[in-house]
Amino acid sequence: MDGSPSERDNVLPAWRRWAGNFYVQLGAAYLVVAAVVYLRAFPFRSKYPGMIWLNPLHAYWDPDITWWAVPAVAAAGAGTYLIVRATRAGEIWPLAVGALLNIVGVGLGAPFGRNFPLNWLKRFLADARLFFDAPNVFVNYVEITKGVGVHCCTRPGLLYWLLGSLDRLFSGNVYVIGFVFIAVAAACVPILYVGARALVKKEESAAAAALFACAPSLLVFGSGPDGLNCLLGGAVMACGLKAASDERPWLWTAAGGILLAFGVTTSYALPVMVVFLAAFMLAAAVSGRGRLRYLARWLVIVFIATAALAIFQVITGYDHVAVFKRAYWTSQELTMSGDNVFKFIGRAIGRGGLNLPKPGERPYWIYVFGNLYSTFFIMGVPAAVLYTREMFRIFSRKQVRRSFYGAAMIGFLVVFLANNSSGLVLGEVERIWLFLIPAFLVPGGVELMRLGRKEGGKALTATVFILTITQSLVYNIVLGTPF
Repeated sequence: MDGSPSERDNVLPAWRRWAGNFYVQLGAAYLVVAAVVYLRAFPFRSKYPGMIWLNPLHAYWDPDITWWAVPAVAAAGAGTYLIVRATRAGEIWPLAVGALLNIVGVGLGAPFGRNFPLNWLKRFLADARLFFDAPNVFVNYVEITKGVGVHCCTRPGLLYWLLGSLDRLFSGNVYVIGFVFIAVAAACVPILYVGARALVKKEESAAAAALFACAPSLLVFGSGPDGLNCLLGGAVMACGLKAASDERPWLWTAAGGILLAFGVTTSYALPVMVVFLAAFMLAAAVSGRGRLRYLARWLVIVFIATAALAIFQVITGYDHVAVFKRAYWTSQELTMSGDNVFKFIGRAIGRGGLNLPKPGERPYWIYVFGNLYSTFFIMGVPAAVLYTREMFRIFSRKQVRRSFYGAAMIGFLVVFLANNSSGLVLGEVERIWLFLIPAFLVPGGVELMRLGRKEGGKALTATVFILTITQSLVYNIVLGTPF
């Protein structure tokens, strides 16, 4: 007995295997969502006056239902139907096509210009053109971007260089560039499948990918720059899991290091992947696969990433330290920059400086809870319930905890909670933490397949996907975001 999901089913008590309690738990989860929506629990002073904010989500009420909702529902319905059929067969590429249809459908649901990808393209293409056309762009990145949008000042430079390259390649056609980013978001689905296969069976990996193909996080925000971050972050996770599962480990280790370096030059949220990779390697060690060899693989990933960043700096003249310093101090000037653990330490030793809270900011503890709520909401309420059920089973069974699958999921959760408690990310996690959502959906896919084998499982599976895609459509049609 190795603690695999199918074997765990055979030893669970009968009442624990009853699928009906899922509906009770799902109803309770929706009641929590309804209560938060009704209370709008955490109001804060905003530069967007007159908007009713759906706190702790970084979104506001802005219903705008037009005839575009008809093709939106049709496209998302076709995508979801394809996803349901592909999940049962354990096929991955139909899931990617279904995700593509879903992203297009959800994008059509809101009026053009409000939703991703066209909205952010219109806002940031001018900055990207300025950056791309300037001489010695990487050497003079900080100087060149002094007068551009704040998002450009708080991000590394490679994202804007890529956007400028696409702008040049497609002659500034925002629709073609937008479709490229939609395709990038859809590619996150097979990446999730590849990573999940290091942990669970084929059909469970397909179920996890299917949940992601309907998730509001991917469908609403995936066709923007955070979709690229998700692709890179998901690929780094997949490489780390493959490296720890003894499938051509050094090839996966090298790929993970290169992808991690590439990700660090597109988003400052992705360096935390180093800690998640360490958790995966530790999980491999405690599951009885070995000890020091996994530490060696983690060190090689970090070394390759560091070397790649150094080579990039030598070749282009791009100063990672100078760009990061400017991003840090720029972020301190934003209204939403509030408290975190490191600011508490700074004030305790008399080095608070610009880290001190500003009028109208929400307290640290509100962000900690709000980020947690938003993360579980944006993956899809049914997926959040599935994840919670499966994690309960992982924690409650010693043999499952000691397996690579169980230890990896516990390690991921511990690192995620520590990251959230640090307060380094203050809101907007619906899109910023998009690259973390795939790891939550692996246990969700395992639980979905388990329930799907029970009496009434087909109806339950269909219900999960229908509710999730509906949540994605409603989010984009009823709510607006400042992104």
